[in-house]
Amino acid sequence: PFTFAPGDTQVVVGAIIIGQGSDRLSSISALKFFDTFAQDAFDKDFDLSPPPPNPQVHVTELDRKVILSWDSGAESFSERGYTFEGYNVYQGESIVGPWHLLETFDMVNNIQIIFDEEFDREVGVVIEKPIQTGSDVGLSQFIELERDRLKDTPLINGKRYYLAVTAYAFGEPTRPKTLESPRNSC
Repeated sequence: PFTFAPGDTQVVVGAIIIGQGSDRLSSISALKFFDTFAQDAFDKDFDLSPPPPNPQVHVTELDRKVILSWDSGAESFSERGYTFEGYNVYQGESIVGPWHLLETFDMVNNIQIIFDEEFDREVGVVIEKPIQTGSDVGLSQFIELERDRLKDTPLINGKRYYLAVTAYAFGEPTRPKTLESPRNSC
């Protein structure tokens, strides 16, 4: 509550939060979970960390092979408790997805599988689940692909494939624990 005299001004911040569960009660649980992120943003005065920058990807098309290579600019990312952790390579069913993880290249630092809270719509509760799955293999700035991993067939010359490379960062104790750059088809 606040007093509002004539001529005064007051800043009012509102949020519309939607939570869809499998029924009305789980929808309320979803709403409460998503509200924690809105409250966290408000508590930080909306000064939130952006994700790491997208890697600049270069595509080389060869005979039944594609080579993706990218810059290392995201590796210097460190902001508000988050530091760069690795790259994910995806193949999409279309230019907008759905996306399927092909490979993860992460730093060798004993940070491998990163768990975080996520709302499980089927069960209707918040659960800890793997969000990023590194394996301490080390970083790479390229990958050679000879197979369509969605169909498990060799690549076909002239066929369009939807591929994306993202950078992700890890922070603890932050919320969420990881930030990932957008999946832009290359």
